[in-house]
Amino acid sequence: MQPRPLRSAQASAANRARGVRAAMVAVAFATAAGTAACGDDGAGEAADAAGADAAADSADASTLPDTAADAAGADATPAETTVRAWCSGSTSRMCDWMYRCFDAADLASAEEAFRMTEASCAGQFDAQCQQRTMRSVSEGRQTFDGANASACLAALDDAPCDSLANMAAALNPPACFDVTTGLVDQGGACTHGSDCSADDARCVEGVCTGALGAAAYLDVCSTADGCAGLFCAPVPANAAGVTGVCSATCAAESQCGPGGNCVRAGEQQFCLANCDTDEDCGGTLTCQTLGTSRLCYVAAE
Repeated sequence: MQPRPLRSAQASAANRARGVRAAMVAVAFATAAGTAACGDDGAGEAADAAGADAAADSADASTLPDTAADAAGADATPAETTVRAWCSGSTSRMCDWMYRCFDAADLASAEEAFRMTEASCAGQFDAQCQQRTMRSVSEGRQTFDGANASACLAALDDAPCDSLANMAAALNPPACFDVTTGLVDQGGACTHGSDCSADDARCVEGVCTGALGAAAYLDVCSTADGCAGLFCAPVPANAAGVTGVCSATCAAESQCGPGGNCVRAGEQQFCLANCDTDEDCGGTLTCQTLGTSRLCYVAAE
């Protein structure tokens, strides 16, 4: 079966709009919350991460050091925000913003995607953020900058209302970019995407991908062993004898990184590289027209 880009897949107008809104909420919310809802960085796992396990995660977090400084036995300065305070502050501001700014349709999509209400929103994401960030910092997969966290919270206080499409940008201003820094390189063990050192990387099945984008989807494979941090997406029979393409699962195009496109083949959704000519595809794959897009893939027999 030849894959089709999500934006050209067949669906009713109502279902397409509903699905796009839910996917955008999932991606934007996970981006804005930083480590609050990462899972393996897919939209479905983001919802699961914010759901029923939040209370247990919060209890577990109480035994962890609150900052890297605490772990080393040093005192944070008054100007620095601890992990616990940053998680609570950022998630409460995010939820307040969403319920103040979204229209009824976008609120319904967010509540469905994350199985939450206005009353439960901040608590769900706060618990998950605290558990995951504190554990990653204390176990050396991330650094945490308390001064940058303070600046981030101040910037979030001034976040203007915007549309769902611009949620990630509105709630992830430049002041919030360097609150945490991932230290895990491609192929290393991770618990969520913020552990990974490369920009646009994700944590997939406990392993960091490299930087996701068009170049990541040009390698051919026969098993996932040839795709560090990615999976081997099977392809139709073809003259080149290619059996698979290295790829990442996705719920929306934005999860594929620069130059990537999220496609659907049967029940599976994964990323491929955009292209203009065969030269963009690295030599083995060729530039194919799939739906309304030009993507690096194989020519089916």
